[in-house]
Amino acid sequence: MTTGTYLLYIVIAAALIVVPGSNVLLIIANIVKHGTRAGLLTVAGTSAAMALQLAIDTLGISSVLLIVTNWFHWLRLAGAVYLIYLGIKSLRLRNRSSAIPTVTKAHRLFL
Repeated sequence: MTTGTYLLYIVIAAALIVVPGSNVLLIIANIVKHGTRAGLLTVAGTSAAMALQLAIDTLGISSVLLIVTNWFHWLRLAGAVYLIYLGIKSLRLRNRSSAIPTVTKAHRLFL
């Protein structure tokens, strides 16, 4: 490995460490919008999801997912359609008054 390549690796690794991930951004957004309790519920939810993912990997179920790759492709497409739906929904809600505080149930924040 050349010195230039090694320095590039260090710069990219440092950038990846500094930039927050999607979980951190979700937690911060919920704290700003709903308060500290909501942020802690979001932390619990993301941690539970990571624990579930680790259990699935540990049990070897990921090898089963390799067998059913066609299903995974359709699941990804369904996820993309859902994200588009959420985007359109948020654009429509943007026009409404944001002065009215919204109450979000705890189980929704966890999920």
